[in-house]
Amino acid sequence: MGTISTVGIIGSGIMGSGLAEVAARAGFDVVVRSRTQAGADAVLHGLDAGLAKQVTRERLTEDERHAILARISVTDD
Repeated sequence: MGTISTVGIIGSGIMGSGLAEVAARAGFDVVVRSRTQAGADAVLHGLDAGLAKQVTRERLTEDERHAILARISVTDD
């Protein structure tokens, strides 16, 4: 059996973005598929804002924030 390295998430709502964050924090590369590019972009924007708050509250470092965001990609394709 192979090792999982990439997680695909269909849907860019609250649950989809939450799953993307959890999987990226765990070290997986994540691809989030949305129906529209605007929805896909909103996932990244929302995650970035949430992670920035965690940096401000000193629950996360800036390097960790960038590493998490770097593991997430979005698409409408």
